[in-house]
Amino acid sequence: MREKFPGKGAVYYVIGMILPLLFFEESIAFTCILITCLGDAGSTLVGKNFGTHRIPYNTRKTIEGSLACLVLSISAAATQVPPELAVIAGTTGTLVESLPLRVDDNLTIPLIVGITLTALTGLGLV
Repeated sequence: MREKFPGKGAVYYVIGMILPLLFFEESIAFTCILITCLGDAGSTLVGKNFGTHRIPYNTRKTIEGSLACLVLSISAAATQVPPELAVIAGTTGTLVESLPLRVDDNLTIPLIVGITLTALTGLGLV
């Protein structure tokens, strides 16, 4: 049986904000942080208050929440990276947020978005 501890979400959130700053270039790190802050929070607020259509592969999440995540993530990312990277980053963050992973998405979103953007820019694909 897993024991729960108070503030677990907040601890993961803080760690999720620090990791991009340690591992990624500045604009990519800020993009990861903004997507986690705005996209993930927006998906929760919209999904819980207005969500009625469940995602088939993760019935704990809603399509409405994911759409909010996508719009907010792309918009936030566009303040840090070029538009094509903002779309990729926002889409990646939204997909990660929607997955039924056992790891907290405050950790997975910034890391996977950061790795994706670093790989794409490093390979010169965008």
